[in-house]
Amino acid sequence: GLCVQDQEITIYPQPANDELFISSSSLPAFELIEIFDVKGICKYSLKIKGNNGKVTIKPKLRSGIYIIAISGEKQTVRKQISFQ
Repeated sequence: GLCVQDQEITIYPQPANDELFISSSSLPAFELIEIFDVKGICKYSLKIKGNNGKVTIKPKLRSGIYIIAISGEKQTVRKQISFQ
């Protein structure tokens, strides 16, 4: 199976302003990016199937702490991110 460690996916800059960059050699195995607020409400969603290992998103979120979930068929990686 596909095993991806958390630290293999890089999300920058942190805290983010407008753009957020996500890169990883394992990213092409993932298909969806979702960003949730602290209440668990999905604020942004993007299909990334067929990506080349680097994705740029502009979710236009107000400042605060969010959870980003990057998921594929085999697993989901979640990380805490912040927007300022």
